[in-house]
Amino acid sequence: MSAPTKSTPSAPARPIDDRSGETKSSTVDLVISKTQDIRNQTVKLVKQPHFQTVTICAASGAITIAAAGGALGCAGGVFVGGAVGVVPALFTFGLSIPAGAVVGGVVGFHAGAAAGAAAGATVGGAAGHGGWVWRVELHDGVAHVRLVAVTRAQMIQAKAAQARQKALGYAAATGKRAAALTDAVKHSGHEIVELRKDRRTQVTAASAAAGGLVGGTAGGGAGAVAGAGVGAIVGLPAALFTFGMSIPVCATMGGTCGLVGGAAAGGAAGATSGAVAGNVGHKYRREIRETATDLWMRARNGTGKLRKKVDESMTQAGLSMKALVAGGTGGTAQ
Repeated sequence: MSAPTKSTPSAPARPIDDRSGETKSSTVDLVISKTQDIRNQTVKLVKQPHFQTVTICAASGAITIAAAGGALGCAGGVFVGGAVGVVPALFTFGLSIPAGAVVGGVVGFHAGAAAGAAAGATVGGAAGHGGWVWRVELHDGVAHVRLVAVTRAQMIQAKAAQARQKALGYAAATGKRAAALTDAVKHSGHEIVELRKDRRTQVTAASAAAGGLVGGTAGGGAGAVAGAGVGAIVGLPAALFTFGMSIPVCATMGGTCGLVGGAAAGGAAGATSGAVAGNVGHKYRREIRETATDLWMRARNGTGKLRKKVDESMTQAGLSMKALVAGGTGGTAQ
């Protein structure tokens, strides 16, 4: 027979406490209330312009810097991975190099992108926060800069307009002066043509040229002779040491210098004298012609009178000779 089993007494049933149900209900209500408060605060925070500005700036900075960081990280990872894969390249038949480069590039890309995103988000958020906090000052600064730029632009435009007006005035004045100068040049040209056609000017120029030629020739000859003499005298003391060669050399040099100087001085003096003589002679040509005619007539009249007196004297002398001859012959005859 089997041993009788000992029955275990069953635990008495606990009475249901209604307060625990109430506690659970109040906790659920509290959680729901807190959740709704958090949602309302979140919606309120998201709708704030400050939060939106910071979020947009942080996201923009994260995207921008993450792209740059990912590119740099990928390049660096490829280089490092390829370098690490060189070590077991002998055992992997060179496959470890591209594999290491791929792994390094992937890891570097993700690491660079993560670091760049973090840095970009931080910088962008800080910039957005600062821009929002000091937006009034920034707006005033931008408005001030714009006002200053507009004012300067207006001043520059005004000065440019003034400069343009002055330039137009100067251009008009210059045009008038040019026209006046052109008229003066034309008038001078006409005067030069008339002066060239003037007989007095022609006579003066011809006299100056003739006087310059004569004076230059005479002055050159005299200067050459004088210079040669002076040069010979200068070269005389050194003749004992140069066996007499210094005399002709110095005479030649002195003659050349004297020829040039005398020709220049004589030409200038002759041209001046000839020009003065020609000008004065042409100016007083009538008086000179009348005076010369008067002198010629006087000389002619005097010559005629002298000839007449000579003729009369010769006639008287002939008569006297005839009378003397006749008287002498008559005395002999008696």
